[in-house]
Amino acid sequence: MKFETLLVGAPLNQSPAPELQWVEVSSSLQIPAFHIIGLPGPEVSEARERVRSAIDSSGLEFPRRRVVLNLSPASIRKQGTGLDLAMALAILNHDTLLKQRPGPHQSNDTPLRIIAWGELGLDGSIKDAGHRMRTLYSAMLEKVDCVVLPPHPKNEEALELLRKGENGKEIRIQIVTALTLIEAWMKIQELQRGDPPSSLSLPALQSTAAPEVAATDTTVPGPKSRRTRV
Repeated sequence: MKFETLLVGAPLNQSPAPELQWVEVSSSLQIPAFHIIGLPGPEVSEARERVRSAIDSSGLEFPRRRVVLNLSPASIRKQGTGLDLAMALAILNHDTLLKQRPGPHQSNDTPLRIIAWGELGLDGSIKDAGHRMRTLYSAMLEKVDCVVLPPHPKNEEALELLRKGENGKEIRIQIVTALTLIEAWMKIQELQRGDPPSSLSLPALQSTAAPEVAATDTTVPGPKSRRTRV
């Protein structure tokens, strides 16, 4: 199945129970700037520089526009440097959609739903940011298409603990591992095209059944300020 759009989420660490937050990106043709809203904590606000530097260092292009990134739900304070990866992937997808669609457009395509969690280095590397159990459990509850994480031996351990907590039930979680932002972005693009991604990490606990995908709309209103939900 081909996915034209992308919906990026991350675990919500302030929530008592494992829940997700979703990254929304809007941009307009104004003086270039980058704003993060949705009650970001100090380390999340600082991600502006990490994300921009990581994208540039990876040979990719940060949008030369006024970019506003919202972390939804906006009523809960966001914490964790692991949000870096989700924000970077959402921005890259937004920029790709802008270049592909010259005019106002509303897509009814079912998006590829992913969870991404990892801290970005200024050189574009992806660092472990912990919270893997919460990340994987959130992915299981939301039935997302895949989880993007940096490689770590504890990824498999977390899956095993999760399986035991579910009394041995099959757990449908597909993990994509990447050491760098450019590697993660290329694998996500392969998934969007419906191609078999290279070097996918597929845990033994994954079911052979196709993942379930929840439909959502991607809206780009207005000729000057185009908004996509990614």
